[in-house]
Amino acid sequence: MKAQLRPLLLVAVAGAIGGLTSWLLQWLAGLTPFQKPASLGIPALVIVGSVAAVFGVYMMANSNTKELPHTLAFALVCGVFWQPVFDATKLYAANSFTEHQASQQSDVVQALTKTVATDNGSGVQDKVNQATTVTTDVLTKLPSVHNEQLRQKIVSQTNQTVDVIGDASVKAPEASIANLEKIGQVAAQNGQTEVASHVLAKLNSIKGRDPALALQTNRATETIAASTELKMGKGLSTAIKARR
Repeated sequence: MKAQLRPLLLVAVAGAIGGLTSWLLQWLAGLTPFQKPASLGIPALVIVGSVAAVFGVYMMANSNTKELPHTLAFALVCGVFWQPVFDATKLYAANSFTEHQASQQSDVVQALTKTVATDNGSGVQDKVNQATTVTTDVLTKLPSVHNEQLRQKIVSQTNQTVDVIGDASVKAPEASIANLEKIGQVAAQNGQTEVASHVLAKLNSIKGRDPALALQTNRATETIAASTELKMGKGLSTAIKARR
């Protein structure tokens, strides 16, 4: 256990030295870190630098701690430049959480597909509601996702969810249309015009299959179009509606 903790402690110490160096560099430049006196600024940056080093070495770079000189040099740099490390760590954590949500979305869509194929009761409506909740949650995170592969995965899975909910409208029409409206609205609000357009096309398909649902599908279409117009302008809203 002591052998395993030793690299961690050394990384933390190197980061602390980096934090102290950061304070010194700012002081020499005539700056006051955190707008606090040295008695507070130095301990704060020592702690911040230590934490940044641990984040940088173990989370961001996943460094080989057996190469201790290189690892400690990197930890020192992380301690000096702690702010970018914290920003990168925040982004990494957000992406990791979104990846988990994307995986959860995939599982929920598979469960919905199975339920639509086998269940004629309220189970379809419950699964549609569940799939919509997961999908809208992940769509709200999409603007902050910078991993293009993850973005495409979420968009693809969302379009798949829309298709399956469209299939579910045969057995639970009102719930399916209402949930398609939610997905389309959230997609529009978060700038995902491809998804919003796909939802509109699916609503139009449902209306074509069952004209009795025209009133509800038209209402849902107008809500999505209004959200798109509010977010991205009337011209794009009109273009999206024309594609349905």
